[in-house]
Amino acid sequence: MKDTKEYEESRQLHKEGYLQENRVELKDNVEVQSISSMSEEGRNNVYKYGNDLLSKILSRDNLNRAFLRVKANKGSHGIDGMKVDELLQHLKENGETLRQSLLMERYKPKPVRRVEIPKPNGGTRLLGIPTVVDRVIQQAILGWVNYFSIADMKSTLQKLDAWLRRRMRMCFWKQWKKISTKHNNLVRLGVSNYKAWEYANTRKSYWRISKSPILEKTLTKKYLEKLGLVSMTEIYLLKH
Repeated sequence: MKDTKEYEESRQLHKEGYLQENRVELKDNVEVQSISSMSEEGRNNVYKYGNDLLSKILSRDNLNRAFLRVKANKGSHGIDGMKVDELLQHLKENGETLRQSLLMERYKPKPVRRVEIPKPNGGTRLLGIPTVVDRVIQQAILGWVNYFSIADMKSTLQKLDAWLRRRMRMCFWKQWKKISTKHNNLVRLGVSNYKAWEYANTRKSYWRISKSPILEKTLTKKYLEKLGLVSMTEIYLLKH
């Protein structure tokens, strides 16, 4: 009976247009100047690779499976107060907007709700509870990794992780904008004053500079993870 109910809810999401399967390519308003046709082709291949993977993760079927897992797991509400029972109606009304914001890299997860839970041996520990919507997105990523558990999955996810880190570095560089801001931030991250001025004055495009040794050594994998960037590879290895 429970399985039948979940199946009907999943069908209802499909009927009401939740998370339509029309493919949407990410739009990048950063104009990248290429040195040659080969570098332009390589850049396009990188974007296409990342976009294809993201489109698969955010496919209608995968997100519907994620919704059903969150519903089955139940759990408490997040910082926004939305309960699991309210999730279906919210996704009917806002599902496509949510998907588009993820595809366009505009989605920002909400902070977790901090609660104290008792320890078996006394005392308490803090537990962070994400919103139910953020739990759907997390489940979509985890579910996709499990569903497509193929022989070369590890190398595929390593490539995706590398692409995500490079995108993050590009976003930082673009956000810093002014030469003085770039210089000051590079110095704070350990770059010498001379090198910081040299890189801050570069005329290279955002995408090209994101691959530079300076940004790879300053905006490191560890640094980005502290800011909240999740490693797909590590999630995969924990489960396999």
